[in-house]
Amino acid sequence: MGDSAGLNDASTYDIIMGMVYGITAALLIVTAYIIYTKQFRRKKLEALNTIKFETAKYNIYSQPTQLLIEVPLTMEVELDLLDGEENLVNNLFKESIEVGEKIINFDPNAFKEGSYFFKLTAPGTSILKKIIISHQK
Repeated sequence: MGDSAGLNDASTYDIIMGMVYGITAALLIVTAYIIYTKQFRRKKLEALNTIKFETAKYNIYSQPTQLLIEVPLTMEVELDLLDGEENLVNNLFKESIEVGEKIINFDPNAFKEGSYFFKLTAPGTSILKKIIISHQK
């Protein structure tokens, strides 16, 4: 009888230790996943920040001007002009840009006066800039 009680105690101990090891392993997996996803997000944000979209110093456009897009990798880029409610007015540019800079000519005289947005879309990013088109010279 004494031996069977000893076996029960050993079995309970083994079960408890097995559960502790299992929980510890699960926590290690979750921790590794969290660290991995944070690093992935950080690298993705760094990549997003490397795409540059330069416009005029002021956001009021009355004369033809040039817009500058700079990309770190060859990628498909789209530049749209949206109205004040963010509805598509015109697609200004859509093509693959090689590493470096691309200049796009923009003539605000082709559009009515008012508030608009430039929307630049590239893989993993979208940039929205508010502008005003004015025909006053």
